[in-house]
Amino acid sequence: GGNNLCQSEVNPLACLKTNFDALYVENLDRFWTITHEAAAKAEQCSLLPDTVAFLDLVRIKSNNTEFNEFFSEVIERMATRDTTCLLNALVNMDKDSQKLIMGKLRNPLFLESAAIEKALKNAQNNKFKFVVDLYFQSDK
Repeated sequence: GGNNLCQSEVNPLACLKTNFDALYVENLDRFWTITHEAAAKAEQCSLLPDTVAFLDLVRIKSNNTEFNEFFSEVIERMATRDTTCLLNALVNMDKDSQKLIMGKLRNPLFLESAAIEKALKNAQNNKFKFVVDLYFQSDK
């Protein structure tokens, strides 16, 4: 049954990615527990792979409004509070994921675009330039 989905996995986030819709439908509590734990680890920024693993959820391209709002809220907060952490994770991701994240940041749901732009400009350096450019150059 669905209630056992992603219960005993070593990597619950990977399980959630594989079973995204099923888990949401069959075990909402577990879905949000995994998502919130992954977000908390991403925002702690102590381990780069944890931040990358959470940001990688952008690839799911879900139509789930509740999830999309939560995801946007986390990355908007990271863009303004933990900008270097966010950019550090992004430079370690593929181009598609980078574009998807920057696309969400260009159309923020919770914060003003100006705050995100300012944070990205302030964090810009040679290492992050090509990722930050994705935010500014794109087809606004």
